[in-house]
This record gives sequence, structure tokens and C-alpha cells, in this order.
Amino acid sequence: MQRQNVNSLGYGIKSFTFAMMQVALDLSREKLDSKTMREVINIGREMMEHPVDFIDGVPNILESLSESYELVLITKGDLIDQERKVNLSNVGRWFKNIEIVSEKHSSTYKNIFSRFGKMDESVMVGNSIKSDAVPAVKAGAWGIHVPYPITWELEMAKPMTDHERYFEANNLSHAAEIIKSI
Repeated sequence: MQRQNVNSLGYGIKSFTFAMMQVALDLSREKLDSKTMREVINIGREMMEHPVDFIDGVPNILESLSESYELVLITKGDLIDQERKVNLSNVGRWFKNIEIVSEKHSSTYKNIFSRFGKMDESVMVGNSIKSDAVPAVKAGAWGIHVPYPITWELEMAKPMTDHERYFEANNLSHAAEIIKSI
């Protein structure tokens, strides 16, 4: 259901909650009671209020990289939810700028990277081949994919292993080493 809604509702917890409500309505054959509706809404609310947790080592890696490079955070999803996560995590201390976008296409990276530096000197590091590494490479930047154990089906794509600007990193420390070698 969420996959069907992405084009009109985008990404994030609110669109996921909306999809849960649609599924609950479908499963109940449109006879969803108000108590169950409230439970679904509360699941979404709990997700929105969940604290931001860093993957082990991320703060140290960001601290180290920010001393030598100008970092820009590019994230997609619901503006309010992403702003909440940015504020709660205090990641802004490491980033020159934070860009929250509705979708990550090559044009997104061209636009953002051209404002902050040279395209061929820009690197995108992320856990999505589809939204992070591949569109950055197609835009003329470098792309480093750092796999995460859980990957949403909508973020699956074929890696560009034969492209000189595409890298697969074992973890974020490895990605930092690749950045330093570029």
C-alpha cells in the first residue's frame, strides 16, 4: 500500500501511517472501528516520537570527516519528520548545510552539489543504491554505497560496479577511507 502511495504521499512515517490505515480498512472490509483506528494512529505517533539512534561509530566518523571536508546532509522524506530527526540528533553540528528533498534524482544531486562545490569533487555516501550512490554517479559525482542489513524494497537497484566513480563500502569507516583516497 505504501508503495502505491509514494508518488502522491511521499516517504516517511506519516505516509506509512496512512498506508497502515488503508490496509486496516481493507482488511476490515471498510468496517474499521474507532478504537482500532486510534490504535493505528497511535502506532504512527509512537514511530514519530521514537528517539534518533546513531549507528555505532557514526558520530566519530562525522566528526573526523567534518574537520577536513565540507559535509552536506541530503535526506528525503517528510519535511517535518526529517527536521525533527535532524534537530533531535543534533547532526547539524557536522554539516555545512542540510537538504531535505522529496526525491533523490540525478538532477537533485546536480542542483545541490553545484551550489557547494565542484561536481567531480563531490561524494554521496548512503545506504541506498537507488537513491544515494547511483543518481550521484549519474550526476557526475562519486557514489559510495554502504549496505545496511535492512533495505526497503523500493530502494533496491542494480549497483554500478563497473563505473570508476561507484564504490561499495563495508561500513562507514571504510567509506571514510574511500573518501580520503579519492
